[in-house]
Amino acid sequence: MFATPVATSQAWSSPQLPRPPPVTTHRPSLDTAMAHTSHCRAVLSDDPLSTRLPSGR
Repeated sequence: MFATPVATSQAWSSPQLPRPPPVTTHRPSLDTAMAHTSHCRAVLSDDPLSTRLPSGR
């Protein structure tokens, strides 16, 4: 029973998940937008609809 919360906390803090840079505390809106854009580009890189989405440049 005590191993469940420990395993859960380790799963959430898994190094596989990308951690936001410390700059997010100072510029949350900008860094969040950049991270969201990069994430969408990585996910929609092979999606044909990605050509219709704004590239951001």
